[in-house]
Amino acid sequence: MIAHLETTATATAVAAALVRIPPLWPLKHFVAVNPFSGITHLSFTEACQLLERTMGAAPLQSPADYLNAYQNEEISAADLAAAATADWTPECLSEMLQKNLHSAPIKCIATVADLLDSERPRAHWSVFIIEEISKWCAVTYDENQTTWRSPWQKESLYTAWKSGAIHDRNPEAFGLVGFRKFITKLPANSSACSANANREAGSSNVARFTCLLPLILSATLTRDFVAYT
Repeated sequence: MIAHLETTATATAVAAALVRIPPLWPLKHFVAVNPFSGITHLSFTEACQLLERTMGAAPLQSPADYLNAYQNEEISAADLAAAATADWTPECLSEMLQKNLHSAPIKCIATVADLLDSERPRAHWSVFIIEEISKWCAVTYDENQTTWRSPWQKESLYTAWKSGAIHDRNPEAFGLVGFRKFITKLPANSSACSANANREAGSSNVARFTCLLPLILSATLTRDFVAYT
């Protein structure tokens, strides 16, 4: 019962995170995408906080920029009054800008690969992970562009990857000792594997969504194509 609830909660978080993938495929349909795509149900403040935590940036200027605009009358007292509330008066807004002129930027949620790279700058784990994802997606979704056809091409992406990865020595050569043996112990389907990964990471129901976003959004183009298919 607990395992079922864990899988359901993870599946819900994955579905919510996948909505954040912008519709950028095929490339001929590439257009500027609303940065708030998939999170329009949140307030502007909540959406910006989420973007800063998961992508490292939001469509906001720095406190210094806003204060400078106010001092140069690009933002008028009437503008502040229009945005003010009972708790956030114009005086309070101005004071908060002054206090946060040199505030440290919000730290973006790091993937495991990011953390490893921060400890070992020349390790390039983030690059390696994306290259591996791209490699297996290319093999699985190949349309006669390669000289070698995957015998698991009709399987799901997860099943095809799991079946092929047990023969792939590349991760172990890069430093993932025992990787192929580890693959054999993974669950048979992607839903159970995702739930297991969240359980191992100790992610709460609230944290699942925000922790999944950096993972999904890091694999650009590959992610867009898989979402499109």
